[in-house]
Amino acid sequence: MNECDEPFIERPRRSDGMSNRLDMTRRGFLKVAGGVGTGLVIGCMMPVRNATAANGSKNGAAKFSPNVFVQIDESGIVTITIPKPEIGQGVRTSLAMLVAEELNVDWKNVRIAQAPGDGQKYGSQGVGGSGSVRTLYTPLRQAGAVACLMLKMAAANRFGVSADQCVAENGSVRHGSNGQTFGYGELAAEAAKLSAPAPSEVRLKSPSEFRFIGKPTKRIDNADVVTGKAVYGIDARPEGAKVAVMARPRAFGGRFASYDADAARAVPGVTHVFEVGPNVAVVAKDTWSALKGREALKAQEPSSGGLDSETLRTRFREAMTSPPAAPATVAKTVTADYELPYLSHLTMEPQNAVAHVSGDRCEIWAPTQIPDRAREQAARSLSIPLENVTFHVTLAGGGFGRRLSAEAVMEAVQISRQTNEPVQILWTRDDDMRHDNYRPATYHRMTGGVDASGKPVFWAHNLAVPGGGGRGQGGWSNAGIPYAIDASYQQRVGVSAGVPTGAWRSVDATFLGYVIESFFDELAALGGKDPVELRLQTLRNPRLRRTLELCAERSSWGRRLERGRGMGVACYSGFGSHCTQIAEVSTTASGKIKVEKVWAVMDCGVAVNPLGIEAQVQGATVDGVSCLFHAGNTLEGGGVKETNFFDFGWCSLAEGFPVDVSAVPDAEGIGGVGEPGYPAAAPSVANAVFKATGKRIRILPHRQ
Repeated sequence: MNECDEPFIERPRRSDGMSNRLDMTRRGFLKVAGGVGTGLVIGCMMPVRNATAANGSKNGAAKFSPNVFVQIDESGIVTITIPKPEIGQGVRTSLAMLVAEELNVDWKNVRIAQAPGDGQKYGSQGVGGSGSVRTLYTPLRQAGAVACLMLKMAAANRFGVSADQCVAENGSVRHGSNGQTFGYGELAAEAAKLSAPAPSEVRLKSPSEFRFIGKPTKRIDNADVVTGKAVYGIDARPEGAKVAVMARPRAFGGRFASYDADAARAVPGVTHVFEVGPNVAVVAKDTWSALKGREALKAQEPSSGGLDSETLRTRFREAMTSPPAAPATVAKTVTADYELPYLSHLTMEPQNAVAHVSGDRCEIWAPTQIPDRAREQAARSLSIPLENVTFHVTLAGGGFGRRLSAEAVMEAVQISRQTNEPVQILWTRDDDMRHDNYRPATYHRMTGGVDASGKPVFWAHNLAVPGGGGRGQGGWSNAGIPYAIDASYQQRVGVSAGVPTGAWRSVDATFLGYVIESFFDELAALGGKDPVELRLQTLRNPRLRRTLELCAERSSWGRRLERGRGMGVACYSGFGSHCTQIAEVSTTASGKIKVEKVWAVMDCGVAVNPLGIEAQVQGATVDGVSCLFHAGNTLEGGGVKETNFFDFGWCSLAEGFPVDVSAVPDAEGIGGVGEPGYPAAAPSVANAVFKATGKRIRILPHRQ
């Protein structure tokens, strides 16, 4: 068995009103305290998301709070408290690896505990923007290194030597000369009495010394997930809690014209029916009764038109303006319009939360990407002190930006306040599909030109996005492209739509990546250039160029392909990382496209957990291909038409394809991984489709 196979997890338990949080002095690296048995407890500090909000101060003074604790008990068990939510990205594993690396611990003795939502104690707990490992890479390693040094100091006191004569390894400290050894558990109580050294007093390992960082490591919670022990939000309903579902007007901004509350109350098991904003809550003793009660409402909406996709497309087109004049060096031009639809996040676990409001106190269980902020919102809505809100962070069945919104938490809080009992709000798949904060639909008019040698010298990008009327500022710039093109222009135009939107995996790059990389490929074809060679000649960033070189080599770019096959390439830089993807596709006699393979090379700096990187990039690639060929939301009657996977679409297992992922060796710095694997995936496949068929995919999804 691999030494990284079987760590353990401390699972969240319901609060009994007695806090076991560790109160630490907030001063640099916090002083250790023997507050848990006779063990050693270490806290590290991180900048809070907002100093004023997090500290409860009005003067805005910059203060810091601990966000990760290292606890070692007398048996040698190391418990690492993870401040960030786990939404499937593997962050609990990678963050634990950072601490374990510098602590020189035996991995089988590592346990993790999920931090509660508490921005005052843990700083910003949000997960998004591929920032968890990036922001915590150094602080968590320092936390482990400080703990390790203190254990060496405790051992040195026993040995009667200096700490630099002691060696820490595999959960114990050894006398460098005589080989005498003490386990961490034996030293924990003595180490807890010492003053914590400052971060500047500890030396972090060089990459050549790494034991954990860079080693493929299975997720620390794998065993619990596959055996059903892992607690997701939907599993976290306390005994005796009611279940609530909402009837929601399908049209955005709509309200029901009528509904039959009495009929819903007559359903066995239903206990409450009342309005929550434009929605109607049905509370019952169990899920089935709540759903049957909602069905009995027979809620009716006013018959009105409402926005549809064709009307929005017309608005987008009307917002387009002529591009600026091309420079005199342009020999050939091409103009193309690209359309991308609204996209639901469609997390595997629909939105849900549990709340129990009792007097001036509130307890919450929820899968969320922003536990600290959701807790603050709950406190404000109830007008109670922040410290009176206990927020249990559960595992989340996917996020992708969807759980950056806390509406399920707020619904649970509002319903519990009215019923005065614990309530779990459950969204069905239909609810989640039709009431999302969608990736915005966008419309792009692209104009470009090449000179007589085929070099791109002109780029104009006119982009229409939902966001109210009016025209944004346009101007000559690099237009958000990674390529050196002398005349580059971009203008964004806001178009009224009234559809709620939010962050979707890779944020703006979720649509810009596709359009930029697809249209650059059009310029390569216009100038008669090889798409890889042209990118190598024009890419500004040498690290991105290196991923392209490695990916071209790995995929054997330029090899002779059978008739009906094609290869395409796309690149992306963002979130501190750089990624190139090359795809190979084939076509059948009937014209059906099959993705044969995708190669991806990622430069995310130090590859903390190669297995985690592989999983993230593979998942992002499948997401990209799904959005190319299947996924998209249609507006109809002022709301979303689709209700579930069958009409929204996603790649099936039968459409599966291998994704070969590699990381740039010996890369420096630290970048994100969750987002950067998405933007280049779809355009690499679309560009391969062009090579195989001669046809461009400019309207998504391209359903076959």
